[in-house]
Amino acid sequence: MKKVSLWLARLSAFALLLVLAGTGNVVAQELESGYYYISRTNSNGLFLSYPGENDGLNWRMKESAYEANSVPTNADLPYIFKFVKQSDGTFKIQNMENKKWIGRDSSEGYGEGLGLVDDAHRYQLTYDQNQLGYTMQDQDESNLYWIMSWGDGYASYVANGGTDMNRVWDLIKVDDDLVENMEEPEVVEGSLADGYYLINLPNYDEGNVYMCAAPDENMNYRLQGYMIDGDVYDDAFIFHVTKLGNGNYRIKNCGSQNNTYIEPYVYGNNTTPVIFMSGNKELEHKIEFLSTGNNYIYTAGQEFGYHLVTNTGMVETSTLQNAASTWRFIPVAETHITSELKLREIITDAKGGNYVAGSNPGMVPQAALDEFENVIAEVSASGGTDLAAAAEKINAAVEKIEAQKVPLSDGYYRFVNYGENDYLIPRYVSADGETCWWFGHGIVDEIDPVSYWKVYTDGEGRRVMKNSGPQECTYIRTVTEGDNWSHLKMTGTSQTTQSFKQVSGNMYQIFGSDNLYPYNAGNSNLITNNKDYYVSAFWYIEKVADEDISLLIRLSEAITDAAGVLADANVGPNPGQNAGDPAELEAAIKNAREMYNEGIASDAEIDEMIETLKQASDKFAEQDHSMNQVTDGYYYIVSAGYTHQNSETAMYTTTNSQLKWAVFEEKAPEFLFKATDNGNGTFTLQNIKYLNYVGKYSYNDLTVLMTAEPEVAQTFSYLGREQWNVSNVSDNTSYNLQTYGHDTGGSIRLWNGGLNTYASWYLRKVTDQQLIDSIINAGAQAGITQELKNVLVKAEPAYKNTFKYTVDHGDGLLREVNETNPHEGQIWGSQEPGAVNDGYSKYANLIDGEHSTCFQSTWDAGVATPPQPLQVDLRNEPVKDFEFYFGLRDGDWGMKEMWTDVSLYATNDPETAAESTVDESKWTFVGRYTDFPTDFEYAGSNRGFYYRITDMDQEYRYLRFLVNSTYEPQANMMYTIGEFQVYKVELDEENSPYNYVPGMKEAADNLKALIDGAYEKIAANTVTKEDTENLRNAMQTVLDMTPDTDPLESLINSAKDYVAKFDTNDQWGDVTPEEYNEIEDAIATAEEYDHERPLRSDLDTRKAALEEAFALYKSRQKQFVPGEWYYISNTDDSRGGNTSEGGTGSIWDTFVYGNVIIAPKSNSTRAAFWDDQNSACPWGYYNHATGERDEDSFFDPYTMWRLVDISEDGVSADDKVYALQNRATGLYLEATTSRSQRIGLSAEPAPYAIKLLASGQYQITCQVEENWEKLPLHASGDGYICLWEGGVSSPSSWNLESVPEDIEFLYTKIKDNSIQIMSLPFALDEKSSEENTSYGVSTYAINGISADGTELYLKSRSTFEAGEPFIVVANDYESFDAGSDEMVPFVMPLVDEFSFEGKTANGLIATMDYTVPGRAGYGIFVNSVIESTAADTGINGHSGYINTGLIVNGEGEADLTITIKEGLLNGVKNVVVNKAGEKVNVYTVDGVLVKRNVARKNATDGLKSGIYIVGKDKILVK
Repeated sequence: MKKVSLWLARLSAFALLLVLAGTGNVVAQELESGYYYISRTNSNGLFLSYPGENDGLNWRMKESAYEANSVPTNADLPYIFKFVKQSDGTFKIQNMENKKWIGRDSSEGYGEGLGLVDDAHRYQLTYDQNQLGYTMQDQDESNLYWIMSWGDGYASYVANGGTDMNRVWDLIKVDDDLVENMEEPEVVEGSLADGYYLINLPNYDEGNVYMCAAPDENMNYRLQGYMIDGDVYDDAFIFHVTKLGNGNYRIKNCGSQNNTYIEPYVYGNNTTPVIFMSGNKELEHKIEFLSTGNNYIYTAGQEFGYHLVTNTGMVETSTLQNAASTWRFIPVAETHITSELKLREIITDAKGGNYVAGSNPGMVPQAALDEFENVIAEVSASGGTDLAAAAEKINAAVEKIEAQKVPLSDGYYRFVNYGENDYLIPRYVSADGETCWWFGHGIVDEIDPVSYWKVYTDGEGRRVMKNSGPQECTYIRTVTEGDNWSHLKMTGTSQTTQSFKQVSGNMYQIFGSDNLYPYNAGNSNLITNNKDYYVSAFWYIEKVADEDISLLIRLSEAITDAAGVLADANVGPNPGQNAGDPAELEAAIKNAREMYNEGIASDAEIDEMIETLKQASDKFAEQDHSMNQVTDGYYYIVSAGYTHQNSETAMYTTTNSQLKWAVFEEKAPEFLFKATDNGNGTFTLQNIKYLNYVGKYSYNDLTVLMTAEPEVAQTFSYLGREQWNVSNVSDNTSYNLQTYGHDTGGSIRLWNGGLNTYASWYLRKVTDQQLIDSIINAGAQAGITQELKNVLVKAEPAYKNTFKYTVDHGDGLLREVNETNPHEGQIWGSQEPGAVNDGYSKYANLIDGEHSTCFQSTWDAGVATPPQPLQVDLRNEPVKDFEFYFGLRDGDWGMKEMWTDVSLYATNDPETAAESTVDESKWTFVGRYTDFPTDFEYAGSNRGFYYRITDMDQEYRYLRFLVNSTYEPQANMMYTIGEFQVYKVELDEENSPYNYVPGMKEAADNLKALIDGAYEKIAANTVTKEDTENLRNAMQTVLDMTPDTDPLESLINSAKDYVAKFDTNDQWGDVTPEEYNEIEDAIATAEEYDHERPLRSDLDTRKAALEEAFALYKSRQKQFVPGEWYYISNTDDSRGGNTSEGGTGSIWDTFVYGNVIIAPKSNSTRAAFWDDQNSACPWGYYNHATGERDEDSFFDPYTMWRLVDISEDGVSADDKVYALQNRATGLYLEATTSRSQRIGLSAEPAPYAIKLLASGQYQITCQVEENWEKLPLHASGDGYICLWEGGVSSPSSWNLESVPEDIEFLYTKIKDNSIQIMSLPFALDEKSSEENTSYGVSTYAINGISADGTELYLKSRSTFEAGEPFIVVANDYESFDAGSDEMVPFVMPLVDEFSFEGKTANGLIATMDYTVPGRAGYGIFVNSVIESTAADTGINGHSGYINTGLIVNGEGEADLTITIKEGLLNGVKNVVVNKAGEKVNVYTVDGVLVKRNVARKNATDGLKSGIYIVGKDKILVK
């Protein structure tokens, strides 16, 4: 015990020393330019890093666990930052992996905008004496943000530094020379002689840390690291290394513990933080030898080296190869290698068997253990005088005790968990989104068969565990194969075998055949495959006595085997289930269960029943159990991802031809669909009730629509577990049940989801023909009735409109509410308390004039039950005839919960009105109303309708509306209203069309009679198609006679509003003064109709005349000319500027007026590559302070666009669409659909509507269907173009400025003193090149290359074809300064035609769009120097690269010679990128191995000149 205590004390001290060792923390006065790791002071080892190109947030800095490597390698570069001190004492900070600087991405929010960008920001570093670290404050942002940990795994900005530890950083210095002259150690041939060694970390903490075996806090011996002071150490630091015949090594620790061999806790393709000392002396290790004399150590068969965790002192396996994983073997002095040490090796090898006395598997008899321990004691006492004799004696004792070990033979066992002290059992629970039998653990009675497991050997010699419980799933099945964490299921048949690894005595680990991780008793009483070490991964195996296994248990096993076969076969009619006839097997199981439950059968009867079950199972197994596919038939489409209060939900069809979902009603015909195979893997889906077909998604209606005829083929994709995705060939995205998690119905949207998501569906096939016929018949009658109801919705308003009422919509009768005591106000209803508490439901919201606020009735039946009320008190203004306004709440909930079926009651008795329920003996029933309009935008705003109710028997003060149904009924039939108001109306009999229009009285009376009769037939369910046709014809007769002024008034108002936006000033949209007067006269004439007693014929005539005049006016308006070039400049006058512009707003208030849309100068399409900054279209060139646009913008083709008519033939002028083509690139503004998404370029034309807004202003709107909100182009405050709402003089309004006809050239600016490759989509002519020479800009073609590849010869040329690459030199390229802002023009001709075919010209290869050449070693210009590409290097459009292998030397002297770094590019193989840590073999061309497993970057060091194969690449060594 004393030794153990000493060990623990030493380890505690060691952990502290490791934390302090090697950190190199920098105090305030020492901070200078140099290289540093950046770690958050309170994070326990989290470091900032570049996250890598594959990270979705790769501009941000990631925080991840890391160990600062004092001797860095390429693998450390993402974590190393270069601090560059500025003259003002601030620092610019550069990441050494991607060479970008810490700063802010302006396209992101202020928090997540912090990251690695091209433009370095300056940071003030302040040492915090209390927090012992630095704060880093951005000096180039107006708000001076601090860098902090965001909590999402990335660094971010915080506005207030405060005392938050998350903004304090530890800067760990790295030696400058080690970074700038970094050398990767090479793997070389080597061997280690048999012997005794110390194993230390030579590059960590001055080489004082050594490997040892020591106990952890649980007294388990583990591989650890520890400091040795000089030559003072004990035998636990000594390792006996023996080389094996296969090249591997056996490494044994020489400590006194039983377990002396090194073994990772788990194997596989994952690292493990735990390496135990084991008694298994068969373990092997691989040692890699490095050119530095150091080594990497691996368990044989593993790719993860042994690595010291510096803050714990433990050794783990890891992918890291740094100072904490680079070991050196140091021979032990002979004085330490004593006979006592060697004797101890013999003894610990024997004691590594960890024998325990007992009768369970793995245990030995007590007498055998006593005899073994006596031998050990005897040999120990000998003192090692005769090691050979000692070894012989102990080996004999081991052989003898091993022969007496109790085997884990076939039989019945219980498994008791070491950590949880409970049993291994099956559990029927919900996990991972599925309710079924799972492999678990828990407390049960020890005689309960559910705790028994039959372990047997199958026909192939594998061990199988079968549970003895009565459930049908008795075998274990791994869910995730390989080496992954997962829960495990129980299944009906054996699909996973088991293996057992003895730890000591009857303690074992259990493994499944298809997963490398052991069974671990995890949370929620479920078993997991888990690579992490827990004591709950160890199991005591207890033998169940034979007498405890009755014949009835064996019958139960036979029953569960048969039931398991049936369950796993999953036979059934539905797609996703399997074919087969289970009748015989089901009968056998039923009989056997009856026998088991009776418990009185004889042994012979049980044996006979077991045989019957086996025969039935075998016959069933011989059947075809292939999976059912979707075939012709009738189906319910039931959600696999959402239930409402344990009720299933399913697709159905609505009365207005929309596909929706609701709580499933099995026999309701609107839920049943007929699938018909189209013969090509697609189907039609027809609804049985309405006989219409599933179509495609509507972005206006926000759901899938039904069509009268099959228009779009439907598809089914199998997910597993009987679940399917349903879609169509047009949308190609799965139908998704749209829900907020508590609603009872809603839309079918588009979203691709997997198992158990809202996009997964069960296809329940209905095969009962009698049921199908009854549903079809009910559906047919229901469809006829519904058709009549649909006509009634229009017929009733048609009748009402034959009477004229006067109403003042400015004089609402509801003026006062009381939130606390609603009955004391004018509005009362069954308001939802939770919505009140959340602050979004108020009575005042009903009369506040805003549809964005609302009143919400209750979803809780404990508050009120349907039909829920809304009551109004009109006080001293009772009504007999009235209108109410129902304003839908903004968004989709307003549509879902709008009234569609309401009953109205009235009273004048205050006491009756105060009662919460309606006693019909006290109230007057006015009527039931179901003809409310529903043709609204599903998720729109400012929607609503007026509804008139007349002919009550008297005036009433109190009106109570009872809501019978809503548009998409939700829980408790709750409703939502955005606005509600009541208006008094008065009948104007004299001026009612009913009285003054000839023939109207007879037609209206006929219509009223048919309406009344329709309700009677609906109630009696006797509606015929003839009834519907009669009602429709009568309604149309009335409509044709009714003088409806709304269409004319609407046209008059539209014309007035439109014409008022324009003038006679020769701006876009303007007309001549004479033309302006004409339209005003036409409007005035239209307004002169008889407003008191209008006639239909007069209204139609005036409307037609105004339509003609309005169309003529629009045709005369000044418009752009398709095909001509324009600058598209913004006309906003609403923004007040951000703080840096002298305003008070944020970035989103930035001035944009006068700025023009610019094509991105990366010249790339979104399809080729997307970068949110360089690929997106910015706006710019206008100076708000001076009110002038930069002169360059008038010549820059990136600012010029033409509108190309891409309309279909025959469309009207109002419906024409245009593609916006850029003059510099020839590319088009892309189709875009998402609000605020930045817009780039496309090779394909995209349709845009160019609509006049006002004089000199257009709105430009992408017309693809996905832009269902019809959001226009918008100048976002962050400097880019996106989609957003906006009207006249807003950031969404634009002027088209004609490009002057008198300009002679186009030009764009390029960096002065630079060299680059260009490939233009148009020809460069002599005239443009002459102009370029005046600015010092010259163009060249390649003329040749030197024999050694160090010089590139260029020939001056002035003309190039479209797509032909060339080299552009602007003045003295050798004086290039990356930090300089000096630019010069590059002149181009006035282009109108484009060619996008890239050419190859003597080794120059054009990139007309963003291109990744796909191999390393091509030449590109980076900062005016030739560099070589990596395999994944991307090159912008209108550029190119050099393939030296294609260069043919021409005649004549070079006009310009470019120097190339020796060996950078050559004709054998262009430069090969040196990937961090990549190892290759090197061969001569005739296949002789020269070097093995060396770092690629050093592969050719020291080789003679010639051609070599490096990896898979030919390399020329000069």
